[in-house]
Amino acid sequence: MLKKDFNSRFLGFALVASILVTTTVDANAYIDPGSSSYFFQLLIAGLTAFVYFFSNIKRRVLSFFRKEAPQPEKLDETDVKEQTLKKDDLHTSK
Repeated sequence: MLKKDFNSRFLGFALVASILVTTTVDANAYIDPGSSSYFFQLLIAGLTAFVYFFSNIKRRVLSFFRKEAPQPEKLDETDVKEQTLKKDDLHTSK
């Protein structure tokens, strides 16, 4: 069944492609060689922006629903000094 479906689609595609190729009409237009490179630059920049935009949104949505383990607090210099002072007080009070 799948093979018949594929064969009929392929034959239909081949028929349409052959009709389009055999019935060509001259185009009375001029495309500057630089315009195609400009078009490809626009296309690549647009695709890059599209991928970045949606990957950023995807990352934010997933991070919202993801359960993350609590991160340990990072101690700065003043916290470390306070902890050492408390330990020293314990040792001297004995």
